[in-house]
Amino acid sequence: MNWPFLRRYILAFGDQGLTALLSLFVSLWLIRRGGPEEFGAYVFWASTALVVSTFAGSLTSVHLHRLRPAPLEGRRNIERALLAANILLAGLAAGLTLAALPLLGAPLAVWGAALLVPGTLIGIYARVLATSRARLEPALAISLIVALVVVGGMGLGAALGLPATANQVLVLAGLAQGGAGAVVLWRLSPGLAPDWAGRRWRALLRRSLWPLAGGMANEVATRLYVFLVAAWGGTAAMAALAAAQTLLRPATLLAGAWGGAARSALARLGHAQDHAGFARLVTLGALGPALVTLLLGGGLALFWPWVSWAAYGGRYAELAPVVLLWTVTMAISCFVFVFGVALQALGRLDAAARSDIAAAGVIAASMPVALWLLPPPGALLAMILGGLVQVAIQLRALRVALRPRHPGSNRR
Repeated sequence: MNWPFLRRYILAFGDQGLTALLSLFVSLWLIRRGGPEEFGAYVFWASTALVVSTFAGSLTSVHLHRLRPAPLEGRRNIERALLAANILLAGLAAGLTLAALPLLGAPLAVWGAALLVPGTLIGIYARVLATSRARLEPALAISLIVALVVVGGMGLGAALGLPATANQVLVLAGLAQGGAGAVVLWRLSPGLAPDWAGRRWRALLRRSLWPLAGGMANEVATRLYVFLVAAWGGTAAMAALAAAQTLLRPATLLAGAWGGAARSALARLGHAQDHAGFARLVTLGALGPALVTLLLGGGLALFWPWVSWAAYGGRYAELAPVVLLWTVTMAISCFVFVFGVALQALGRLDAAARSDIAAAGVIAASMPVALWLLPPPGALLAMILGGLVQVAIQLRALRVALRPRHPGSNRR
């Protein structure tokens, strides 16, 4: 048994598990104590923060995935440029969020979003930097600190008789993510000064075009439903759709944990040309989480009337069919995520981006029609169709990348 990998997987699972449990706790807390509009505002801004972080990561942290974990001088120079870029992007994200709040109006105009969006960006970059160095303990520490701050702050608010609001959660999570992420960045690279020189930035930007296109397309594929359903039926409709998904999230954290644990191993196997070992690791990483997701989703749908009563206090009792749609959607997403990580590790950023763009195109074209036919669960039918298209394209790209090479070829 590969004990180092198993240890990394356990740490990554703990990191992903804490994040999933915190999201579940916050969702249940806001649904039961705050109401659909507060929960909808939380889902909207949490999704927005992840979209912004994906944009920033496509310009910055994606370049860490193929670097060897060893602290070489070349790696240090790249990290200096990426640190400067993340500081700049975090400040820009905070400013743009503040500017957007008056335009959105209630219930989405909550000032805590201006803390959550840049805080999430910094926290996610710190996690990626740690895992790219095969250091999963700092990533777990960030999740633990965020969970303690958010749960502790919400508990204190309840003890003081304060209402449960989305703004309260956004402020706590934003401060905790940003603060913990900044401390981890300082501990990982003490004395590392940001590199504000334009030369290295321009070089990284040229290499970021495919990751940026793919990253933003991926966000369209995975989060377009949040914004379209909110526009179509309001925050209450979006809250109902999110409630059907919430209890499924713990299953999909298995794929996220695999990604955190396997990135350095995949980079090593790719550099060593061990294609059989690479394919075996990717296959296990995709099949296991997808099967667990299908089993959990089937069980939840079967007993949904009792589950909704226990979890949501009797709300959303009619959502069993939507839970089944989410189950299929999230099982497919396990393959999409794992295959995407594999393509990044092989340096096939163009192939990964093309699959994201194809899926986003299918979803964007079909979702309005699906919502018109079956609002709001029709959004999930569009996501299932787009996910199947993406998996097919990714699988073909992986087969080409792992095909035995002829002597003298230089494909990497």
